[in-house]
Amino acid sequence: MDSVDQKIIEELNKNARKSFSAISKKLGVSTNTVIRKYNDMKENGTISLFAIRVNLGKIGYIGTAHMFIKTKPHAKQSRIINRLSKTPNIIIAVSTFGKYESYAVLAFRNLSELTETLVKIRELPDILNIEVSIGVPGIEHFPPKLHKLANKKSLHPKDNFK
Repeated sequence: MDSVDQKIIEELNKNARKSFSAISKKLGVSTNTVIRKYNDMKENGTISLFAIRVNLGKIGYIGTAHMFIKTKPHAKQSRIINRLSKTPNIIIAVSTFGKYESYAVLAFRNLSELTETLVKIRELPDILNIEVSIGVPGIEHFPPKLHKLANKKSLHPKDNFK
């Protein structure tokens, strides 16, 4: 992967619908070069999926529940992830390593829906415990964009609000 490949990815990450000709003009290379490199990256798996960013609030959700899931010893992770993936409003379900064996994100429209879904997940076979962290207003997009302050050199608040 060279610097042109990386710049193509950066441009597509900003706007996945950006035309190859617009990317080529910005990078100073031919459109054919961008198309060839794009196709090479798709073929070798560097680019595997284009996705949309959804404003969850605009489609009725008020928050997200981030679930860190501890499972019983010898539980089949693939079965757990499959069941979580089929649960309504689960937008991410993956196996993890470390203190928890699984991680899932649930988008919810109200607290009743959140509570009912958490109860159903806790009742799944092989689930020992779920720790939940709730994300509420301010989740304009998922996955979230990097906060402007993340690019600042200093993380001390007084240095960023001058």
